[in-house]
Amino acid sequence: MTKPIIKLTVTAAFVSMLTITNSSIAAPTLPQVSGLVQIGSGVFVTAINDVADEIYAPHANSSTAQLYIIDGATKKVKETIDLGGAVNGVAYNKKTDQLIVSYIVNGTVAVIDRKTKAFVGAPVAIGYHPAALSVDESTNTAYISNMHSGTVSVFDITNNKVIDNIVIGTGGPTPAGCNPWDSNNPCTTLGSSPGDSVINQKTHKLYVISYTEKSVTVINTLTNKIEGSRIPTGHVPNAIAVNEKTNRIYVDNWQEGTVSVIDGKTRAVITKVLVGSGLQTPEGCYEAGKLDACESWGSMPIGITVNEKENLIYVSNSNDGTVSVINGKTNKEIGKPVAVTSGELIPGGCENFGACTRGSAPHDIHYNPNTGKLYVVSLGDGWLTILDAHGKAVCTPMEDMPDMCM
Repeated sequence: MTKPIIKLTVTAAFVSMLTITNSSIAAPTLPQVSGLVQIGSGVFVTAINDVADEIYAPHANSSTAQLYIIDGATKKVKETIDLGGAVNGVAYNKKTDQLIVSYIVNGTVAVIDRKTKAFVGAPVAIGYHPAALSVDESTNTAYISNMHSGTVSVFDITNNKVIDNIVIGTGGPTPAGCNPWDSNNPCTTLGSSPGDSVINQKTHKLYVISYTEKSVTVINTLTNKIEGSRIPTGHVPNAIAVNEKTNRIYVDNWQEGTVSVIDGKTRAVITKVLVGSGLQTPEGCYEAGKLDACESWGSMPIGITVNEKENLIYVSNSNDGTVSVINGKTNKEIGKPVAVTSGELIPGGCENFGACTRGSAPHDIHYNPNTGKLYVVSLGDGWLTILDAHGKAVCTPMEDMPDMCM
């Protein structure tokens, strides 16, 4: 049956009106994949040099023990550095043009000259299972989270020595000398397990996650003293970022599917933002240690970065295999999350059980304000995904015309 001509005419006019209206309004946009770099599995964390547009990706695998240096412009690995051991923490100090790396197995920290690729001095002993680290560029001091010592080591980079160890929360696991990763030497308590950290270079405040005690500790980097009480987060916080312009701190809660938004001045939790496929249900099911313990594994956000100029927050969802975008003004997720390489984990929640048959498991993520690019490392399939931060217009389907946007 031929459709009425009048209906076609009205629809065309309506589409034309939408086109004119939308063309006069800057639509929000979502990231779009623009490149892939193969770096192999075993990379949990990365650092970025936004001036040189380089990404530094160390392997946490002792058998590989390489630091990949990726050129963001050519989207290729330009060179590698032999690390000599498994590294699970890396930071770049643009004022000194140095890389600082933490060795998770042997408990040391080392400094690398970016230009010569040579180590500066000998590795220095810190704590037990060091991981994430941050650098206060004005004092040239690194702060390294020692997961199983329950401390943050204060490392004087200039003089290559530890000048303090700050106890986080309840401190280290018990009994003394136990190893949470060794079934033959188990712990009865896990302690605070300090993890990811971030420094607001303007306020000289260091924010350190405690993923077992669901909190953030605030440290003044000018005095190296803890300030105030700990800030509560969601279940198993895993990554943290700061917007220095708004003084907002963002914490993704891995086993909850949310991002906590914290006011850096008042230290109040403003809200929690649901990202990706959302909540893990039932609450705390991951702790059962079984792949079938959860009805839904949720998004499992595990990496986070900030676009300060546009007040946008980018979150990598490890279980969903996606990147979510949050509007920092409204604290709402924008559009649909963007898929990264091989996408969601199959079966859901498989990452920590070694049971995955497919999936990207995106982890650490960085935004380069100079190029407008995002860099996401995928633990599951060994790719570094490069995305244009503004690559695709957000489309909200209309109820009666799902192919149209409003």
